[in-house]
Amino acid sequence: MTVLLRCQHAGRTHQIVIRPGQVANVGRNEWMEMCIADDPELHDQHFAIDCRNEPLLTANPSAVVYVAGQPQSQIELRGDLDFVAGCSVFKLSLTSASSSGPQELITTAVKVVATGTSEYFWFDESKLKQCSLSAAALASLAADHNLAPEVAAEHLLERSLQLDAIRLLAQLLPHHTAIHWAHQCVSANPGWSANSDQPYRDFSSWLLEPTEPHRAACQKVLMTRSMQDSIDWLLQAIAWTGGSLAPADSPVVVPPEYLPAIAVATALQLDAATRADIASALTNFVQLAIDQFKDQMQRELQ
Repeated sequence: MTVLLRCQHAGRTHQIVIRPGQVANVGRNEWMEMCIADDPELHDQHFAIDCRNEPLLTANPSAVVYVAGQPQSQIELRGDLDFVAGCSVFKLSLTSASSSGPQELITTAVKVVATGTSEYFWFDESKLKQCSLSAAALASLAADHNLAPEVAAEHLLERSLQLDAIRLLAQLLPHHTAIHWAHQCVSANPGWSANSDQPYRDFSSWLLEPTEPHRAACQKVLMTRSMQDSIDWLLQAIAWTGGSLAPADSPVVVPPEYLPAIAVATALQLDAATRADIASALTNFVQLAIDQFKDQMQRELQ
């Protein structure tokens, strides 16, 4: 199921789309997927929308959301929902990826942009900050918030901002898709294809079956790695898709949603540095991701 989350606060509209396999955090902190920085009653991380399985809204343990005036800490999302968090009013729309819904959501978002009441939902200000884009890339994208992600990446390529395009797409693609994309890019490197050591086997196992045991195996093998090769950072990307950042005997600290993308971008940058033409390698990586993004959108709209 695909979720469109809208928020009305202080005369502004914020929106974000959460697709199957994605998690979106909402709160005051600038690193949240939806940041409502000027709501004093919101927590830094107030709640999350989790679409990795059946859509679920889960509030921070120290926070609640209100539905029809009643406090809720967790809600199974089975249809449209209006609720309040802090001083902000949220409206959630749910649609099947196989229906015509996603196209309707896209049309609605574009209409909202046209009226000047919202930033474009594909990459709002907080999402751009998570991408760690250069000043040139931010200025380029700020000129037109109506660009779809793959068009934004092409826009950056035209300005020879390949690394910024990689960072942008790594954040916008679902984790498994982004890591699979990176694998397609780096597997053409002879140093990868000829290697059958344990780290490569653990990586391949997760790629074929992204389960918690395979993720944990990738995290474990990282303890023996130097973090100097692309495989190290792809293993790190996998490790950050779940588990905890804290030691085993400490309370769970869920990795922020943006961390795997940082590792993916680092892996691609390291691999490109081994190629004869770094700029061409980065351009080819980006073009492959653009094609995958377009394929994904086409499947959702069918």
